[in-house]
Amino acid sequence: MHAAGGRKARDTTRNLVAGFYARRRFGAGQSVEIAGQRGTLRAITAMQTVLDADGQTIAVPNTAFLEQVARRDNRVATE
Repeated sequence: MHAAGGRKARDTTRNLVAGFYARRRFGAGQSVEIAGQRGTLRAITAMQTVLDADGQTIAVPNTAFLEQVARRDNRVATE
């Protein structure tokens, strides 16, 4: 029983830390790709990152920022 509780506490801590650093690098409204999901960043909460893509809301655990490559589209739209 203690092992499961320890893993849950570790996962929670990892999500919180990853969210802290993700908020420093990414911001709402940016076009991003994380964990194989691409969309517009809506929020980085304590536990997950929320994207909007093609009318769908996608939630990705913040630990994805620690474990995978995250991309941000830095291109500026021109008229």
